[in-house]
Amino acid sequence: MNLKRIYIISIIFCISLTLCADEAVQDTNYYNLRVIVDGINRIEGKILTIAVPKEDYKADGNFKGRADISDVDNYTMEFVIDSLKQGEYGLISSVILNDDLRTFYILDYQYAFSRINDKELDIDIKRGEPQIIWPAFDDIKISIPETKVIRLILSNNKPK
Repeated sequence: MNLKRIYIISIIFCISLTLCADEAVQDTNYYNLRVIVDGINRIEGKILTIAVPKEDYKADGNFKGRADISDVDNYTMEFVIDSLKQGEYGLISSVILNDDLRTFYILDYQYAFSRINDKELDIDIKRGEPQIIWPAFDDIKISIPETKVIRLILSNNKPK
């Protein structure tokens, strides 16, 4: 009887130890990035900030990643992009004045890239309209978890 009780307690202890160890590993695999966006011209619209991993960054501006979308309510905004895995990311932020967040034309609005603050981007003319030449990923990359807080300064583009 006493041996049976010790056996059951040992099994419960091993299971709980495994569950705790699994939660500890999960906590170290995901990180939060605090983002401060400065230089907003007007308090209107939404601010979109997206952390794009290298494998999902495309030179044509089509990309996917972890994002935060917030109503612009101040000239400086602060928020957290959570659940980022360890690795390299490029951050892109833009003020969006229309409701269609699927279209991301940073030429029309204020924008910022990580590590390229307040710098004009290269423009190419195709079919009579300016097209952005997106910066290379290596020019905007940051490392997670080494980077815990980042400040982006929006371009001085006037919102249309």
